[in-house]
Amino acid sequence: MITPPQGSFGRNIDPPSEYQELCPDTRAEVLLWIWRNLKPTKAKVYPGTSYGLKHAFEDDAGTYISNGAFKGAMLEAGYLPVDRRERNWRFRCAWTRGKARAV
Repeated sequence: MITPPQGSFGRNIDPPSEYQELCPDTRAEVLLWIWRNLKPTKAKVYPGTSYGLKHAFEDDAGTYISNGAFKGAMLEAGYLPVDRRERNWRFRCAWTRGKARAV
């Protein structure tokens, strides 16, 4: 079993369980954004992280979510992190529209 990263005093840092704390409308909005903007890849790892991707979502949607909530949304959408021990997860994915964004 992989242990999530621990912050000071043993607290989880940006736990993906924060996704479940979002209201249903926000959960649906972030999932729709992921499905519209990202596509899975077999080997290529997206150069950005969950933190950068969550900011891209916030810029598009005008809705704040935490890094942990975005990580949980990516899991819900079927994306697995390259390394769960990292605070800011990387994923095997690519942009579906236009040029890649710097995030």
